[in-house]
Amino acid sequence: MNKNILVKKEKPFCQLKKLPGVKKYKVDAYWINDTSDIEPTLELGYACTSSGNNGAINIWKDDTGMIRSELMRHLVVVEKRTFVSYAEVEKCVSDWLKRINE
Repeated sequence: MNKNILVKKEKPFCQLKKLPGVKKYKVDAYWINDTSDIEPTLELGYACTSSGNNGAINIWKDDTGMIRSELMRHLVVVEKRTFVSYAEVEKCVSDWLKRINE
């Protein structure tokens, strides 16, 4: 885990609404540019989001602790994924960030 992010000092980038598996209607989300901020952000109870010219991604933990993501293009979800480890989510997000930022 990236120990540099113990407390979020900046404000959330946005709020994600109606995330599958989450009772709370709105969840604060922070912008990510790489995978190093995913684990500490999710562990604090926030979501992660990013976008580029070729798509977007949202990552969050549901109420059971499962890590989930939505991969999107043109505001349409093209893939939903669940993960069992941070290594798995970081690999997926790294690949997706490369694709959406081409």
